[in-house]
Amino acid sequence: MLHGRRASPHAPTREYATGTLAGSRASMPLAMHARAYLPAAQRALLELVDRRAPSVRAFVAEVAGPEAPALWNDCLASHHQWRRAHQKRGAMYLRTENASYHSVSGIVAKQDSQSRADAFERAMEEHVQETIEARMP
Repeated sequence: MLHGRRASPHAPTREYATGTLAGSRASMPLAMHARAYLPAAQRALLELVDRRAPSVRAFVAEVAGPEAPALWNDCLASHHQWRRAHQKRGAMYLRTENASYHSVSGIVAKQDSQSRADAFERAMEEHVQETIEARMP
């Protein structure tokens, strides 16, 4: 799951920033396409976070001090707020006709504006839920 959290030891992890299956061949083109508009330094940071998120979460859970899980959860709360805002703003933009051929993430096919927005919101909802599920007890 997101942030290196797994439902079971055999469950696949998801990459931090994209939510795509970590290590899957399909995840890299999607991540690179979605990040193409970012400056190189920001892309590099996200790639580093994708690679290191599982070890950071494990460190927080197993080694860091007693306040670390609360700090982790605070970070996730901010990330959750950002994802929810991105979901709503993206859907609002996709409902406009000037967005008829625009899809930065590549997850929304050409279609009418309402269908585009609905598809985007459904796709983003999975990422929002993964962020919530990555909280520590």
